Amino acid sequence: MRIGPPVEASVPTGTPRPPRDARPASGAPAPPARTDPRPESEPATDEQVDKAIQAANRFMQKIATNLKFEKDAESGRLVVRVIDSETKQVLRQMPSEEMLAISRALDGVQGLMLRQRA
Repeated sequence: MRIGPPVEASVPTGTPRPPRDARPASGAPAPPARTDPRPESEPATDEQVDKAIQAANRFMQKIATNLKFEKDAESGRLVVRVIDSETKQVLRQMPSEEMLAISRALDGVQGLMLRQRA
């Protein structure tokens, strides 16, 4: 079996494609290539993460009362819950409680392995 270059399914065979550096039909210059505007920096602190979570929750309360953002106390991971507006029951959680438990267990095993190596 011969494998060739990928074929784009969205362009039918025989349809001419404009060059990548072509200007839009409006004559405006093409937008510059996207680059990450954020300078390289240190990871966010726990306080910054907590403030971002609180801001996200305030924002979501204005538009939808059924999403809640939290930080798992044991792992420090971000948890998103979808909550039924009427019953206040958790409909979905990402990551799930099971995945958080697995993550905690793996963190514990990793700690044991590091202590055993030392």
